[in-house]
Amino acid sequence: MAPTRYEVTSGPSGWARLVAVLEKDGQEVDRVSLKRAPFTLEGEVLGGLPEEVGRLNALPAEKRPPVDFYPYGEEETLAILQAIEEVAWTDREDFLGHPFRSVIGVAWKD
Repeated sequence: MAPTRYEVTSGPSGWARLVAVLEKDGQEVDRVSLKRAPFTLEGEVLGGLPEEVGRLNALPAEKRPPVDFYPYGEEETLAILQAIEEVAWTDREDFLGHPFRSVIGVAWKD
């Protein structure tokens, strides 16, 4: 699937990420991390990611390289998470609104 747009995101890990945003019918369906680079305490992203985002966003949609994504809807996602929770404890937190990204900790059940 060709990305709708590209963004640079960052978090507490100390890494910035080049992310491809995938949309279908105007709704975001997935975000795919393509590259990562460290950033400074002042928030400056190293590795040229902001420049790359600008270059990629300037490409016409048909020239953007396709990326893989999880084509799961809400029903399939809930079934997968329920299967995981039968064998593992999960610590979940809403992160970017995506169910697979909400699992922040997993431990096997005894």
